Amino acid sequence: AALAAGASPAAAAVMASGLLLQALDAISRLSKGFRPDILTRHRPRLGAAFAAAFEAALKAPAAAPLDKTIRARFISLLHRMVEALGVTLLTNKQQLPMALEVLLQTQTDVEDMTDFLGVVCQLLARFKDGLGPFIRVLLPVAVARVHEVLGSEWDWTGARASFNCADAAAMGGVGGG
Repeated sequence: AALAAGASPAAAAVMASGLLLQALDAISRLSKGFRPDILTRHRPRLGAAFAAAFEAALKAPAAAPLDKTIRARFISLLHRMVEALGVTLLTNKQQLPMALEVLLQTQTDVEDMTDFLGVVCQLLARFKDGLGPFIRVLLPVAVARVHEVLGSEWDWTGARASFNCADAAAMGGVGGG
């Protein structure tokens, strides 16, 4: 529509990106009022609508692989869908693998890998044993990606690794708030 109105391709791309961000945010916010049992047992059509919206959202990070804002909104949506849809994400054999695959393929730095690992940790905490077969396939790929992202200059021996309680507390970790 923006191109038809005479806007430049760059302006149309910015408009499309803004609309995509709004859509991802809207789906994420709408899902906050629902638990998995409501979306599976009591209102399955609503659960199906969220699942369909999530499936459409899977295309977002792949469409703009370098856009950190779209990636962040997609990760936020993924976190929400884990909480809202629960095991429905596991029963649909395509959505969860596709979501993690697109996040692995579009990563560019350590921060992106940290975000990806945060999603994996949430999945492990939420689904525990139900994720076993999936993790057996995902883990080698994720470890290889960590090695690739950190590079050869990283100290893989751990010899130079250190932990300073004061630094951790200052960052809000151990004993911090």
